[in-house]
Amino acid sequence: MTQTFLIQNGDVVIGATGQPTMVADGVKLRQDVQENLSISVQSTGFGAGLDDLVGILGDEFSLRAKVAQRVRTSIGAMLLLQNQYHRAQRPLTERIARIGQILVSSVGGKKSTFLFKVDVMSAAGLTASTTGILGG
Repeated sequence: MTQTFLIQNGDVVIGATGQPTMVADGVKLRQDVQENLSISVQSTGFGAGLDDLVGILGDEFSLRAKVAQRVRTSIGAMLLLQNQYHRAQRPLTERIARIGQILVSSVGGKKSTFLFKVDVMSAAGLTASTTGILGG
């Protein structure tokens, strides 16, 4: 089993004992996917760089297509990294099997603010859903 710190609003969560709270399984997978989608593209391909898209694409259709492409590429890189590192220790609840839905929609008709939702299916059949806001 692999574990990592529970992160909320960019900070490590400290439990009642004064120790960092640890997460594993589906919670870890969801958190790992959130991190992947929230950072710029790394040399390994990890990271979607979604915030970089806001304001450079002219219409909602183009943005949706580019977000979907970046999500698929970054999740694919994440899957390769999962297979390369700690594969034997990683339970099926943390292994990516496939990408489910990728939804992108504008917020209240604003052309600079978008909501997104990405569903990733684990090898154990669990869905790890991640949501976020792009832009203002």
